[in-house]
Amino acid sequence: MNPTPTASLISRVTRPLSVLILAFGACTASAQPGTSLPRSTVETIGVNPSQRTQIQEFVTNWSSRVTSEDAQDIKRGIEALTAPLQGRGVSVAFRQAYTQALNPLFSELKANESVANKLSLLRISADLATPTAVNNIQGLMSDDDHGVRLFAISRAGQVFETTRVHGPAMTGTDANALINAITDAAQQNADQHELIKACARALASGTTLGTRDLGDARSRAII
Repeated sequence: MNPTPTASLISRVTRPLSVLILAFGACTASAQPGTSLPRSTVETIGVNPSQRTQIQEFVTNWSSRVTSEDAQDIKRGIEALTAPLQGRGVSVAFRQAYTQALNPLFSELKANESVANKLSLLRISADLATPTAVNNIQGLMSDDDHGVRLFAISRAGQVFETTRVHGPAMTGTDANALINAITDAAQQNADQHELIKACARALASGTTLGTRDLGDARSRAII
């Protein structure tokens, strides 16, 4: 049975309307607070209260995934939380505010000392390169687990790279303490060639540090 002219007209009118409703729903879902951070917040030279709220909502939204027992959830959470720290233009002010928002997650990861939590802590911290992040990494450079120690040293090198690209969010004292910790790790593990190589690579990254804000850190990193 062929549709009546009226039915055909209704079908033609409602079809584009339904498409618009679906599109609007998709846009609304993608714009939910906490799912992403605007680049203007990531690049700001001074974090205002509204941006601080954006940062907190974003961190809260993804932190529960990082502490999940599901490996895929953990992976997605870490990827989301480190994504704003990638690319050019990430400001020192943002990294400092972001670190403050992440502190509860850091405390939770430290409280449950599983290898997975330690690795998650290291992955996030190195891209921040703030004093808190440096302390997180230093604390795991002497961990009982060889893999954790090795990864901590490699992430120490990433701290220097982050600082070179985005500017220092730590002091010369912080940088020197990290360099000294790498040197100590090399001396204490002289028979572990893989770890020695990781220390050498991390110190090589330290030689790229600027001198204006970090004092003699670069010269200390030269082997």
